[in-house]
Amino acid sequence: MDGSSPWSPPGGDPVSQPRRNHDRLTVAAAIALAAGLLLGAGGWALTRGGPECDGNTQWLVVTVDPAIAPAATAVAGRYNADRRAKKQCALVRIAAGDSDRTSASFAAGQTPPDAWIPDSSLWIDLARNRAKRTAVPGKEAVSVASSPLVFALPAKADGGVESNLENLTWRGLTAGVRSRKARSDDGGSGAGGGSGAEGGSGPGDDGGANGIGAGKSLRLRMLDPDRAGAGMATLLALEEWSGGVDGFARMLRTTKLLPAAGAGERMRAENKNDGHVHVAVLPEQLVWSQNRSPAAATSKMRAIYPPDRTPYLDYPFTVVTTNPDKTRIAREFRTALRSAQTVAELQKVGLRGPVGTVPAFSGGRGRSSLLMSGTELSAPAPGGLTVTGPGAAARIRRVWHAFARVTNILVVVDPPKTVRRGTTGPAARQADPAAEPLTEMMTALGAGFAAMADRSAFGLWTVSTGRGSRPYVPLAPVRELGDTDADGVAHRLRLQEALRRLPARRDGRARLYEAIRAAQWEVTRTHVPDKLNVVLVLTSGADEGGGPAGPAVLQQVKRSYDRKRPVNVIVLDFDGTIAPELRSAAGATGGCAFKIDNFRRIMALFQRSDSMRIADGDPVCGS
Repeated sequence: MDGSSPWSPPGGDPVSQPRRNHDRLTVAAAIALAAGLLLGAGGWALTRGGPECDGNTQWLVVTVDPAIAPAATAVAGRYNADRRAKKQCALVRIAAGDSDRTSASFAAGQTPPDAWIPDSSLWIDLARNRAKRTAVPGKEAVSVASSPLVFALPAKADGGVESNLENLTWRGLTAGVRSRKARSDDGGSGAGGGSGAEGGSGPGDDGGANGIGAGKSLRLRMLDPDRAGAGMATLLALEEWSGGVDGFARMLRTTKLLPAAGAGERMRAENKNDGHVHVAVLPEQLVWSQNRSPAAATSKMRAIYPPDRTPYLDYPFTVVTTNPDKTRIAREFRTALRSAQTVAELQKVGLRGPVGTVPAFSGGRGRSSLLMSGTELSAPAPGGLTVTGPGAAARIRRVWHAFARVTNILVVVDPPKTVRRGTTGPAARQADPAAEPLTEMMTALGAGFAAMADRSAFGLWTVSTGRGSRPYVPLAPVRELGDTDADGVAHRLRLQEALRRLPARRDGRARLYEAIRAAQWEVTRTHVPDKLNVVLVLTSGADEGGGPAGPAVLQQVKRSYDRKRPVNVIVLDFDGTIAPELRSAAGATGGCAFKIDNFRRIMALFQRSDSMRIADGDPVCGS
């Protein structure tokens, strides 16, 4: 032997004491096999070089995603047997490793494999951006297998799905959510919470073919983009078809994560509990494998193949080593993986041949399947939607993490001045001109508090008119909406109560600009890194809010903005006369100022907070 077993790095065993070495290998093989059985696909492929290679075997270590590990192991077995027959001492060892963990290992500076097959090129892109060692995934990545993303729904008793979902498309999926959201005047639900898709027709309401029926709403499910290449690809496809940042944000509000294990059981349980239509975006291979498990007897999923192109998991083979001999072995093994003989091995585990070899649909219509027959993986599939590219993985994960952030908002209300009691003449006979904007402010805030997620934090101040030390009056501290006090009352309800006690301003000059500066200081002091930190100002704009010191105070607001601890000032003006210096100060903090014409406008802005989180540097203020 060469001292290198297929389950340990080369040079691990001494060449001397051959009998003892053989016993050690036997025990190690038994342990490795037992570990492989316990850990599923994780573990080394047990292949050995012949005695003629003692001391000279060149091992190529290839880490592969568990989904392709059995097929890769079978191909490695054939490759190694062929090399032994030719008395060539160049052999391949397969190790199963989750794609996300292997990608992260490059950032951690761990010893890399000689070659790598993740489930998606997105992991290679991510690893290249984060690698801390000189060994990084090679620039050449060649697909050796594939699995299209499909829409998966719980199958009915007869194995089918609703007939009006048979031709569900990516475009229809996103357009349906947008159209229903537009018809929901009250915003539907908060960020990350509900659907915002009640009433109206379902996904694909672009002609009726994809409608899910009146009174039902869509619940989109996907795999975790931090752990699954399919999750990242799903986000990129939703972004592609959503028609812009706002549409993408609306899609994300309807989306929840689905665990890969037991996906069918989870979706069926949710369907029974809430009556909504649950659609998951999953790799074909995952649906194929779960439908064949004994636990899926009553929880099979039906795969719907969208006709308008879909992302593929492309299982790219990339060479990491720079050793010339190992690079040669890697290329030979890659050729073996892409051979026609290997396609049969891939189909045994629910995968298709390499990207570019899969026959595509024709006729513009999709199809659906339970994936239980032996011919499904040879049938035509959707055309490929390219979502990979330099930096795409890191960018879409930033977007996802940003969307997961909730808000940390201190609201500053500047009530309009009311008419003095005892006024005579026409003013007494007319409604108080301050009543309408004040009511709109309270209604808008109440709806906003109701719409936002429980983890969103809000506090409430009102502007002072006195000459005391503080230009504001605190009405409620900044706390998460879902928190409860000692009496068991949620902070959301305490805020609603504080709104009802909001005092009207009957005289005096409001110290608005000073209150904004104080709020900025407070939110900066209590800055929460993983939240969107905001000072939200509601004003009628009819009264000079700054007084003689106003311009100087707003200059302080501009100068105090800290990019490392950003606090955005956002102004909502219910009178339509935003002072230029106030708009300028808000813009200097990365915020903006809006004229509020009606209730729908304010709700649109609350919902747009999602868009602000995922804009990734694009301007979201000013329109």
